[in-house]
Amino acid sequence: MFCYNNIIDSDNEETSSIDQSIDEILIRTEHYNNDDKINSLQYNIVDTIIQHPFMERLILKLDDLYKCREKIHIIPYKTSKCNKYGNNNCFIEFYINHDFFSIELMSTNNNVCKMVDNLLEKLPGRKKMVGNMKFNGHEHVFVQVRDNIGVNERWVNEWDILGNKHYFGKKFHKNVIDFFTYNSTISDLTLHKQICDKPISLYTYIDESYIPYVNQNQSIQYCQRKNEPLIILNKYVENDNIRIVCFVEDCDFSTKNNELKLSDYIQIKKDKQTGWVFKNENKMVSFSIKNNDI
Repeated sequence: MFCYNNIIDSDNEETSSIDQSIDEILIRTEHYNNDDKINSLQYNIVDTIIQHPFMERLILKLDDLYKCREKIHIIPYKTSKCNKYGNNNCFIEFYINHDFFSIELMSTNNNVCKMVDNLLEKLPGRKKMVGNMKFNGHEHVFVQVRDNIGVNERWVNEWDILGNKHYFGKKFHKNVIDFFTYNSTISDLTLHKQICDKPISLYTYIDESYIPYVNQNQSIQYCQRKNEPLIILNKYVENDNIRIVCFVEDCDFSTKNNELKLSDYIQIKKDKQTGWVFKNENKMVSFSIKNNDI
């Protein structure tokens, strides 16, 4: 069942939402309260909450959807959180295959909400249509997904789309790359008025016998070819079957593993290929297994 906020009806009037926006509450507080300390406190509270500016600006315009006779692209997304090893990283993931999922309205008698609901029926979690926007002649509808804990589903991040331009070697359609290139702030999350770090996606190969272990424990340490604690990751190469989402920063290339004494990971270059060596999984937040249909 979908929930709807900030919906524009056919008369182009905004329907009242049960939930008032935080901005409205703050503006009202500022107008009626002359105590600067209280106003400052209110704004500071908002600054301590993870915010998603791109989605917060969207409005669900059902009228535009019912008028559309082109394919309507559906973009499910979720905010993934990681509290592993004391980290508190959040990042946005999108449920996208080779191209966007889509629906097509043949007449105004079609129920767009029901069609989206049916399209995403097998995707676990609670779903809410957040808003829509037009790009390259197509309406794009964003659907927020909550309580989704699937580990074998095709959730991708901005790095997969714009950095790697593929998922396990299967390239994204030009529609997807163009859309995310133009909307470059789509994954920006802010905290304390600063844009949060974004993860990258790296790859490796492990023996098939370890797949159940990785799925259950979300860990690949001691699962690679060498039975040692060091974890070696790379950009995708043929036959890689594990994808790891990591939070890493740009750094100089290292020549010795001894430099791991001062860091959780180092970046190396060998045979003109860039790789990363990790001494633990502190910077790794999720693991995906290559499915046979990819």
